[in-house]
Amino acid sequence: MSKKPMNEIIKERRIELGYTLEFVGNKLGVAKSTVLRWENGETSKIKLFQLKALCEILHIDHKFLFQVDGANQPEEADIVLK
Repeated sequence: MSKKPMNEIIKERRIELGYTLEFVGNKLGVAKSTVLRWENGETSKIKLFQLKALCEILHIDHKFLFQVDGANQPEEADIVLK
């Protein structure tokens, strides 16, 4: 299982799918700069509903992301990406 941080997996998957920051931001209703900060680890918190929506856009199982980081699926509103 990968040891990469969630933010790196998200960035790699977005690029793999050929999606722009603007496309993903528009789908989520956030600025492309917000998506960029998530991907670069400049801000490490993301709302759970945003993370789930992001995973849907990128065709990633959000439960996989939590297993990658060795964390349990959180019930809090904020998720730490790195």
